[in-house]
Amino acid sequence: MRRLLIILTGAAFLQAAAPLHPQEVDAVRIRAAVERALPPVQRGLVSFQKNWSPASGTKDWPAVWKRIGCFSCHHEGLGLTTLSFLGRRGFAVDQGLARQEADVLRRAYGELAPVYRRALTDEKSAKEADPFDDIAVQMGYMLGGLIDSGHEPDETTDASARILMKHQQDDGSWTYTLAREPMQSSDFATTAMAARVLKAYAPKDAGPRADEALARARAWLLENRPETTDDLTFRLMGLKWLGATPDDIRKAVEAVKAIQRDDGGWAQVRTSKSSDAYATGLALVALNQGGGVPVTDPAYRHGVAFLLETQRPDGTWFVKKWAHGYNTYFDAGFPYGKSQFISLAGTCYAMMALASAVEPWDAEKELTALAKESDAPFVKNDAAFFERVLADEWTIITPDGKALDKAQHLREMKDGTLKVESSETLEMKVRVYGDAAVITGRGRWKAKDKGEPIGGTVRWTDVYIKRGGKWQCVASQVTPIAAESGTKRR
Repeated sequence: MRRLLIILTGAAFLQAAAPLHPQEVDAVRIRAAVERALPPVQRGLVSFQKNWSPASGTKDWPAVWKRIGCFSCHHEGLGLTTLSFLGRRGFAVDQGLARQEADVLRRAYGELAPVYRRALTDEKSAKEADPFDDIAVQMGYMLGGLIDSGHEPDETTDASARILMKHQQDDGSWTYTLAREPMQSSDFATTAMAARVLKAYAPKDAGPRADEALARARAWLLENRPETTDDLTFRLMGLKWLGATPDDIRKAVEAVKAIQRDDGGWAQVRTSKSSDAYATGLALVALNQGGGVPVTDPAYRHGVAFLLETQRPDGTWFVKKWAHGYNTYFDAGFPYGKSQFISLAGTCYAMMALASAVEPWDAEKELTALAKESDAPFVKNDAAFFERVLADEWTIITPDGKALDKAQHLREMKDGTLKVESSETLEMKVRVYGDAAVITGRGRWKAKDKGEPIGGTVRWTDVYIKRGGKWQCVASQVTPIAAESGTKRR
């Protein structure tokens, strides 16, 4: 009955469809769309916590929840996932905001951890732990955000995983009570996200029991029939997270592709009159991240074209609210009034889908250019360049075996102790390992150290890591090959 209500309500969802122009899909336009959407989303994440107040309906909340306040699936949870995803793709995400969002979730689950532990055996505490009857959905989005931000297992996640196992249904699924369409309206989504959290944060002493719970969740995803787009997409991602067979994942991919519409988009339910950014972004993320569908696939490109055509001038996407109004409404600062919460979620999924489709800047070329670029600033004594490129923890082992840190190196440049006369890169090799890289090379340089000529031909190694979309050097070593005539090795 609940599923029927969701589908019938979705039939009333209206949004203007966009014409499909797949030939206009190119990396420059896609990147620009993501960059245009990021500022309003980041402002929305900030204003949500700023604008929410206890007056928004906390009178009957348990004490622990009154202390925590409101943290939401569509803002803190999905918001943190989105910022983390875009940061890994090299977009200029506000890292301070990302840390703030993660801190909100860490503090909240730190407050809840003692309650969760008591709730394992005490019914009163169990009600306090889950007063809204949506613990699996809540943890799926919130702890999923922490997973995406790189949060390691700890005592807090241990307590959360234990209570999550207790809430698994006998058939292997996790469910919810109140339908808040579409983000809290699918047992497939709830089961997939809960299983992902359990897999990441399962207590060490619950190995066999956790494995059995995950196996039952995978079986449930395979044995039950998905109906909505949330069902189909989270079924696909859940099967990926839970290690399903390639054949099962292939079938799940085909099922998602099968409901793509002629305009290139997806709708939240089959009876919806038009596609929207929430369903389309979610479908593309699931196809790529869950199903391994390349961004060059025609279905993916058609979906990207739909998102590019339907983006609003302010960078956001409008998605019409059709969820039941269980919560007291307040203006959280994102556009579209009462449709702002689902519109923010739709914009987040759209950004992740588009970010995946951006032709990633060739990291090898980027680092090669950066390393070669350092020759000129070295000669010009451009300390500002090295202040930016060198990480604060950077150290270098010099040709004579000394270890210098960043502060010492910059000081020598600024006070004239080291004056470089020439620097030339002769050869270089770059190896990239995700967000880390090792550069080895051969070069020739001349300089004066406290007035004495130094230099020669050297081999060098630089180690880089990527932070906030920018490469920084964290360690260097220089080994002399031969000293130039009349100079000393430094």
